[in-house]
Amino acid sequence: MFRSILFITILMVNTVIYTRESDEEVKQVKVGNFAVDGTMQPGPLLGFGQNIIDPHNLLLELAAGWLTGPHKRFNEVVPYFVYGFPKDFSLLVAFPVLHLKEDGYRSSGAGDIAVQFEHAFYAHHTPTFTNQFTFVTSMYFPSGRSDKNPSTGFGSPSFFLGVTAEHLATEWYYYTSYGALLTTQHDHSKAGNQFSYQAGIGKNIAYRPEKWILTLMVEMNGLYEQQEKVDCIKDENSGFNRVLIGPTLWFSTQRFFIEAGGYFVAVEHLFGKQPKSSAFFLIDMGFRFGS
Repeated sequence: MFRSILFITILMVNTVIYTRESDEEVKQVKVGNFAVDGTMQPGPLLGFGQNIIDPHNLLLELAAGWLTGPHKRFNEVVPYFVYGFPKDFSLLVAFPVLHLKEDGYRSSGAGDIAVQFEHAFYAHHTPTFTNQFTFVTSMYFPSGRSDKNPSTGFGSPSFFLGVTAEHLATEWYYYTSYGALLTTQHDHSKAGNQFSYQAGIGKNIAYRPEKWILTLMVEMNGLYEQQEKVDCIKDENSGFNRVLIGPTLWFSTQRFFIEAGGYFVAVEHLFGKQPKSSAFFLIDMGFRFGS
């Protein structure tokens, strides 16, 4: 798995170094993934970040996810928005709502509100390809409840730091990303830190210039969560290492996009006695405001 991620990373770096296309050699024809504006071009569904959109554009979005397994069901609905600033900056604000069931216990309510900033510290654009590296930083505000079972929040402010790399061409799309979510202590309790490693590859399968595109992807999402502490004592029945793999389908016009995927659990190592996961389903849709 890690070799696959390393391969994608090396492939993208080599693309940045060895691409020698000049503006004079590139025809100004919008095809494939570039048949729509930058804001509406493909992005990850499982992966974080890559939310750099055209300046002064606003995306209003709604995402929903379902994680299922024996004695387990986690449902999440997330209204959020993304705003694009000049010089490759973006702002994302998310308001998750959760409904959780595990080992006979149920809980529901608001999750932790997330505020994310992203900046493309390297970006090279031509009419037929884009190479981009971004830095992502987020803060999670404790609007959820850590005293519920299962908990709907971390119970204290949390912070996320990550980097992404992508290569988007007329036909192909590659990305990889790595990040860490760091939690803080509250009332002698602390949720486990999380570390993510992700990659994806996509192929444009249909398009109509200036109208719409359809791109099929395969994504991998790895998440390692440390064990949490309750009253300064480590909870042995917490923490995991999980890898999800599956297909994602992206469709967008100049104003609307929808992205959906279904993923199976390729690897899952649970600490202590926890119910296993079986599959994860995710859908995201949004509407663009701005020229």
